[in-house]
Amino acid sequence: MRSLTTSMIWTIGLVLGAAVFVPLTWMDWKSSGPDSGPPTESFLEFILRWVADPFTATYPLSGLITAGRYWWLGTSRRGRSIPAQE
Repeated sequence: MRSLTTSMIWTIGLVLGAAVFVPLTWMDWKSSGPDSGPPTESFLEFILRWVADPFTATYPLSGLITAGRYWWLGTSRRGRSIPAQE
């Protein structure tokens, strides 16, 4: 097993933050029709429209910040990176 690096932590944070976006968008799409009924457009069309919104960047950014802070707090007590468990 390898030690965690800063770039690995940032990548994991970005991916996890982006992964939160998909289920939330799915719930919004399911209620996007007239009077919160069934949707009138496909999920692909809906998600492509929502991805273009600048607010969408907050999901991966939040994941990056959370993962980075968590890693920093865990390693700052020891003064070094956490060694890999074998």
